[in-house]
Amino acid sequence: MMDKRIGTGRRSSSRWWLAGAVLSLVAWMAIGGIGGPTFGKLSEVSSNDQASFLPASAESTEAREWQSKFTSSGSVPAVVLIESPEKLSPAQLAGLAPLGTQLSAAVGVSHSTSTVGPIPSTDGKAAQFIVPVEEGNGVKGSIQALREKAAGYAVGQGFPLEQPPT
Repeated sequence: MMDKRIGTGRRSSSRWWLAGAVLSLVAWMAIGGIGGPTFGKLSEVSSNDQASFLPASAESTEAREWQSKFTSSGSVPAVVLIESPEKLSPAQLAGLAPLGTQLSAAVGVSHSTSTVGPIPSTDGKAAQFIVPVEEGNGVKGSIQALREKAAGYAVGQGFPLEQPPT
């Protein structure tokens, strides 16, 4: 005679497997429900910004600082270049200092960031000013005003040694 309980071993093992799977799913959902809201706060304690790993003296860091000044000010940089066929003397560079004030007073120049310059070139034959110009439709007019202000400093093939007209 045969025993009728032959299949009962399979049912009990499949029930344990099913109970284990359901218990794991419930535990997973409970952990996710409790800890889920905190997963979004990871960005508060971590940084993906590559610049944060650079030293403060790196050129990239300095460029980023200047970029943030222009970005937050609502202006774009205009570069005014004064060049000479010969190396500029210290007196000529000092004579360019008033040009920075005149460029700052030009129409359309933003006053949220100051004009920078004169910055001499590495070969000493040129000097540049970085002027913050207000963004918008008047940029072309502002550039023309900057050219007019700088025209007195670019006479002939070199710099005038006397004071340029104001």
